[in-house]
This record gives sequence, structure tokens and C-alpha cells, in this order.
Amino acid sequence: SITNAGMKMQFILFDDCYLSTIEVAYDLRTVTDHVIASTSEVMAFGMPYQNIFKYLMQQQPDYKSVCTEFHDFYSKYDMPYGAIGVTDCAYIDQMAALMKNINALHTIDDSDIDKIQDLDADHFTPFGDYVKHLCADDETSLTEFNTLLSQLVPYKACTEKIYSYTGRKAIAVNAFSGMTTSDPSKHERVVETKKQTAWWKATH
Repeated sequence: SITNAGMKMQFILFDDCYLSTIEVAYDLRTVTDHVIASTSEVMAFGMPYQNIFKYLMQQQPDYKSVCTEFHDFYSKYDMPYGAIGVTDCAYIDQMAALMKNINALHTIDDSDIDKIQDLDADHFTPFGDYVKHLCADDETSLTEFNTLLSQLVPYKACTEKIYSYTGRKAIAVNAFSGMTTSDPSKHERVVETKKQTAWWKATH
């Protein structure tokens, strides 16, 4: 619909759960400059617009302050769980090309998948932590990836724990990329459908 309208957007903000993923960003790369979203559950309060709206409405949005205010709000909230990432879509095609090369060279064992930061029932994996384990023996590719990831997701913030509705529990966050991927998921609802995404087709 955005494509058909012929109106590229400055940013798209998702006030919803689990939408800061490389798969979503890849689909939106031609219709928006930036994607603002959460890697995990968004509490019922939603985005703290009273804190971040002034930064979004500037001619050049202050994405860093959006993340800072989001983090400050949820750190003090009754349910102190929140994660946010800002994706710069200008770097997505470059990341897809890099991941295609990495995937051609490396695969990850199930035992290594179990070592990756868990966010929610094996559906979503921190993008950076996944590639860290995928490229464990390839320092050159990992360095290139980390440099590009810092450009792809220039701003991010996360509380010490995030909430998993699926597991009805809080999860300590030790690795956070501001973006997730479903690439390593073995979950029965994801293992085949992930292969239908444009991201998977571009990188495998």
C-alpha cells in the first residue's frame, strides 16, 4: 500500500511486539528510511509518546533520544521491561549481501543455537548474538558484520530484563542487538515459514 501510494516514509514506528526483526525491515526497506520497533513484548502502556513525540516530530527525528526516553520510562515502569531498536534501511541490502556470503560459508549446530540469548520460545534471536555464534571461527566476517550492524541499527536500548508472554516470565538480557532474526529457529511454527520470507530468499 505504501509503495502504491508513492509516498516513501521518513520512519515507521510499530507500537507492537516483536517487530524489530531483520525480516520485517527487509520487507520495508524501499518504503521507509527508518524502522522503530521492539525486539520483544511491548507492555500494555505502549510507546511513551508523551516522552518521545517531540523527538519524532522534528524535521530530522532524534532517534537516539527516542531510545533514551523509552529506556528511562520503562526502567521506572511498574512492569520494567522494554526493548527498542532503530533500523537505518539504507544498510539493509548491504547486510543481505554480507549474510548471503556468510551463510554460504557457515552453518550453526543445534548445540550452538542453545547458547544464543533466548528472547522468547525460540521464535526470535538477537541478530548479533546469532552471527557471533555462526561465525565463531571467522573473525574477519564477524568484524565486518559487527561494523555493518552498528550502522544498520545505530540506536537501541533495553532494560535489564524483557518479558516473555509465551513463557510467562522475565528473561535477563545479556546480548542485545536492537534487532532479531528467525534464521536459527527450530520451532515448529517457524522452521518452514521463515523460508518463505524475502529475507531468507535473499540470504540463502
